[in-house]
Order: sequence, then structure tokens, then C-alpha cells
Amino acid sequence: MNREIVGIQYLRGLAALAVVLDHAAATVATHLGEPILGGKLYAGAVGVDLFFLISGFIITVVSLDSDWQPKVKVGAFFRKRFVRIVPVMWVAILSYGALRIVGLGGIDPVPYLRALVLSPVGLMEPLHIWTLRHEFIFYAVFALTMLGPRWLRPFLVVWCLLPIVGALGEFPEIIEKLAWPTNVEFAAGVLLGLLYLKRPAEIRLPGGAFAISVALVTGLVVAAATFGHAFHLLSSTALMALICAPILAFGVYVQGPTFEPGRRLGDASYALYLFHPHILGAGAFLIRGLPIPPLLAFAGLVVACVAGGLAAHYWLERPLLSLFKRRTTPPPSTPNP
Repeated sequence: MNREIVGIQYLRGLAALAVVLDHAAATVATHLGEPILGGKLYAGAVGVDLFFLISGFIITVVSLDSDWQPKVKVGAFFRKRFVRIVPVMWVAILSYGALRIVGLGGIDPVPYLRALVLSPVGLMEPLHIWTLRHEFIFYAVFALTMLGPRWLRPFLVVWCLLPIVGALGEFPEIIEKLAWPTNVEFAAGVLLGLLYLKRPAEIRLPGGAFAISVALVTGLVVAAATFGHAFHLLSSTALMALICAPILAFGVYVQGPTFEPGRRLGDASYALYLFHPHILGAGAFLIRGLPIPPLLAFAGLVVACVAGGLAAHYWLERPLLSLFKRRTTPPPSTPNP
């Protein structure tokens, strides 16, 4: 993907915001005892499902050419994924642990160590890092199957279908993680990416693409609240994948004039996702001691999370990316005289 697809940026930002709404609503309910909108906003967790489809799409289109042949070597693929994901993730994990030590007086370091190395098994802290565990499982499977010898490609299909096996009974934890239902969401993103590589044409709108994206993601949250949402159930995850797929297709193919705030929210989506628990944790201490209406507390927490996510993106994530890119990019080769 040699250019930015702005619709994807909109959806990334809105997916992160949906997760923030979920967690902010849970924070208010826990500390003020009143669920926001009757707990319906907990369905904002479906933003993670949309993230997984987006990831499958992006990894496909940046790694393969229009003939579905690799345009990046496996080593370079993992180097770029490491630089993009891991350094700022380490900062988020360590800083969250430090805040917990200050707030609680101590922590169990083992879940944090698991998170730092994205262990495929065991409880991790902060809890939301579990999604990055599955991201890297997907990266490994994609790289070995789609960027390696062609005869390995059917194993990507096998991995995508493993949740069917996982739903049949109890298995060791490592098998459960490899067969997690969200595999089907990565698969849906990959399929759309393969289609886009063959048919990259777009539909142009005179305006309103961001507003439509907001409406679609809102509808996704409503659908999750209506039908139920559970990452560990194949039926629920497959349904969310079916609903997310046309939303992703809209973001990919329907483009309009750029709405800059929406694009910037998308740019900051990873930082927003990583650091919003820090802000909610600090906010929880504040709202417990204030006579504040729950809805106002909720709105304040969401605004603080978005502002903190943008700050983390511009002042932390971008400098770290620049630093690690310089350190990990091989120097250009010079011809022999």
C-alpha cells in the first residue's frame, strides 16, 4: 500500500474510540455505581474485531503485489512489525506497571513480563495487551505462509479454520490461543486485501465519508449490543466479522474529501488504544472523590483519553518510531569501485 487509504484511518480511529467508550463506561459503573446507557456501551469492545479485520487487510496489501507475490522479505517484514508495534508497547506496559505500583503499593511482575514478550499463554497485564498477542500470532502465520514458499500458503487457510476445531472441545492453552475465534476476522481482512490488490478502484464521494463511517461503526456497536459479543465464542466472532467486512469495504473503496480530525484520530489510534487504561486508572481516583454526575464523569474520561492518546502519538509514538527506524534500517549498499 504505497499511499494512505483515508477511510481506513477513519475506521482505525473510530474502532479505538469504541474501545475507549467501553472501558470508560466500565470505569464509571465500577466507581460511581451507575452504568452508562444501561451498560450498552460495553459493546464498544467490538472495536477490537474491526481492528483485526483492518490488520488483516493492511498486512496483505503492504506485503503482496497485484499478483499476490511477496514484495517484502520475511526478515524485513518482522523488522517493520517490531518497530511499529513493540517499542511503544513496552513503554505502555512499563508505565502502566509503574502507575499500579504507585496506586496499589505493589504488583505481581509475572503478567507484565508475559506482556513484554507477548507470551502465547498465561494472563497478561495490562489486560488489553492480549490483542497484540493475537496480532503477532497472525503476523507469524502470514509471514511463514504468504511470504515463504508457495506450497505453504494452504496452511494460512488451515489456521483460519482452526477455530472450528477449537470449538469442539477442551484443548491445552497454547492450542486454544492458536485456534482463537478471532482468526476468522484476520482471514476476512486478508480476503478483502487480496480482492483490493486485484481491483483497487475507488468510489468517490463529494463529501461525508467520515460521517458515514461514524454511522457504520455506531451501527456495529449497536449490533454487538443487540446480538451479544464474546471473543471466545466462534459464533459471536464470526457474526461480528460478517458485520465488520462491509464496513471495512466501505472504508477501503469509498473515499471523499479528507476530514482532518478523523484522519488524525486514526493516526493516533494505536497510542490511544495503548495508553487509555493509564488515563482511566488515574481518572478513577478522581471521580471517586467528587460529587459528579456519572454521565459527566464518563464524558470527561473519554475526552481525557482522546487528548492523552493524541499527545502520546505526537510526543512519544512518532519519536520512538523515528528512532527505531533509523537504528534498524540497513544502510544503502554502495557499488564496488
